[in-house]
Amino acid sequence: MSATWKPVGIQINPDAALEGDLYGLTDCYACWKLGLLDWQGVFRMFYRRKKRQDKREAEEAGPCLGPFGGNYTINVGLPETLQFIKDFHFDASHLNFLATLRAFDDNVLFPEHEFFDWLAKIEMNVTVRAMPEGSICFADEPILEVEGPLALGYLLETYGLHLTGYPSMVATKASRIRKAAGKEMLVIDFSPRRAPGGGTTVPGSRALYLGGFDATSSMAAGYRHGIPVTGTVAHAWLMSFENEQEAMEAFARAFPGNCVLLIDTYSVKSGIEHAIKVGLYLKSIGRQLYGVRIDSGDLNYLSRLVRNRLDSEGLTKTNILVSGDLEENSILELRNLGAPIDGVGVGTEAVNFRDDPTLGVVYKLGCCRKGIHEPWRHTLKLSDSTPKILIPGAHQVWRFMGEDGLYSHDMIVDRLELPTGEINMINPYDPTHRRKVKSTDQYIEMLQTAFKDRQIVCDLPSVHEIRASIQTELARFHPSVTALHSAYNYQVGIEERLFNLRSELIKQARDRNGA
Repeated sequence: MSATWKPVGIQINPDAALEGDLYGLTDCYACWKLGLLDWQGVFRMFYRRKKRQDKREAEEAGPCLGPFGGNYTINVGLPETLQFIKDFHFDASHLNFLATLRAFDDNVLFPEHEFFDWLAKIEMNVTVRAMPEGSICFADEPILEVEGPLALGYLLETYGLHLTGYPSMVATKASRIRKAAGKEMLVIDFSPRRAPGGGTTVPGSRALYLGGFDATSSMAAGYRHGIPVTGTVAHAWLMSFENEQEAMEAFARAFPGNCVLLIDTYSVKSGIEHAIKVGLYLKSIGRQLYGVRIDSGDLNYLSRLVRNRLDSEGLTKTNILVSGDLEENSILELRNLGAPIDGVGVGTEAVNFRDDPTLGVVYKLGCCRKGIHEPWRHTLKLSDSTPKILIPGAHQVWRFMGEDGLYSHDMIVDRLELPTGEINMINPYDPTHRRKVKSTDQYIEMLQTAFKDRQIVCDLPSVHEIRASIQTELARFHPSVTALHSAYNYQVGIEERLFNLRSELIKQARDRNGA
């Protein structure tokens, strides 16, 4: 059969409109019921600062700007989010289900059939501004903004957060694993069997590749996105034969050009001897034993033992791959010990985050108005916890370049009234930390128009292009920003006028609501 396949791209969830929390639809219904369909809003998606795991670092530097004790997050999930918005609809079966929902008083929750007629014709006539796929972002910064009718914006919250939060965490974890492994070590995605539920493992594998993994074991990820697919051999194959030697020889006959043997099914010491016999056989017919894999035990000790035996038999080109609950810290330790490892397979720890379960991404209303010709009113949510007090308004992020050619700091500005001239940039967590910037300094605007007039209007590069751009962008930050363990925080501030507006709104809200 000739190879005529091409990557098919993202997978559409046919029930995406129902993936939201119920309050999104009840808020939407209230707008419809009360005649508020002209009311407009700007909803902002961002993530909150994280707590440092190390108590000493927490005391010295305060909360960090990203997950896993790091500074940054890689923004992933934009194509899926835009497609979700573009294709948003309720079909007849969805509406039939919604008609069965009951209120607390056991009456029908949505009594008017006209509401369902309206839902059936709904179109997402909103404008979306977003950081491009693969952008490096920091806490409090808008990753994405939705501007349009409030009734529509309410419906996008839950699934939009889902499509962004998890893959961004995975890509960020992948970039940390890539950094720990160094440039020379092969990093393979072994995550599909450990990926959280949801019907497909592709989003996790896609995000791992974007973050820096070299290949995946997921055939579906390869099919959808053109990610390189690779694999070794299962314990089950080796256990299917009377003895390990016979199993290894059979596999080598089947795949003489793609042979990686798992050598810890019974014992690494005996497994490597059996693998060496296979390697010498392949060498005798002009082929090569590509590698052996160790999946358990003391990987530093065992990799040295295996390397010595392979080299002593002239199999110097046979690679050593290791796996087994690896993550960035254990990989970095193996590298620092000088373990002769050529590649790692990472699964569980790449997609299940025991050290930092969720990104904490949220979707909040920044401003609203009672019609497209009415003035905007900045909105604010109060909290006893300072990090949860929102920065009001519709935002843009200016990312400044230093004299050394590296990114130096970000400033959140009010997009509705951009600042000019010399500006004080203020740390909202410590207003004594200020920095003078100029609107004429060299910077880039991070949010770009991505969706307008019911169409996706931004470029959506291939996974290979995004993967390369992520590595390029990470290199544009000082190494202290992208270090695995660093008490240094990249500077993210807000313009002084926006800071003062926030302070005044806090006072007004507390006075008005007796808070």
